[in-house]
Amino acid sequence: MDDNLFSTRYLNIVYHGREFTGPWEDIFLSPEYVRFDAVTYVSTAKFFFEFAQNFTHVSLILGIDKSEAHINFDPIAGIEFFNHLEPAIKERVLNESIKIRHFKDKIIHSKLYLLRDVRDRVVRVIMGSANFTQHALGGRQFEELLVFDRADDPDICDVYDRRYQELVRNTSNLVPD
Repeated sequence: MDDNLFSTRYLNIVYHGREFTGPWEDIFLSPEYVRFDAVTYVSTAKFFFEFAQNFTHVSLILGIDKSEAHINFDPIAGIEFFNHLEPAIKERVLNESIKIRHFKDKIIHSKLYLLRDVRDRVVRVIMGSANFTQHALGGRQFEELLVFDRADDPDICDVYDRRYQELVRNTSNLVPD
């Protein structure tokens, strides 16, 4: 057995059935993708908002229990959290080009990332064990991601688009009106 099996690469990405060894950002970013929909147990505000700048529309569903969401995502609860956002981020939250949602009464442990084109079609599905955090994606813990593109797997894209819509229907806004 190779003693170095887990010594160099923490994030294992499988793309088109093959190991992808490039930067994780190359899987998530392309001029073709204008919308990013994420379902993750946890994320961090700084990491999420920096990444959100790459898209015209972003939606984040946090799966952690809503009573703990402020601990793991926004250090200041409710309206105070909103008041401490940078002005450009506040504007995007107000115009709903950035949405942050959480489950009403359930916990979700899924990690599902959908990238959409200008026609709002899911063109890439990414799923696996990695939460949307720098630790998970930045190679500080062992994680798995599987990548599916509409060109090769249209049925998978449609199944997970429906799944995402189902999850949206069961969530509410984390940032109060």
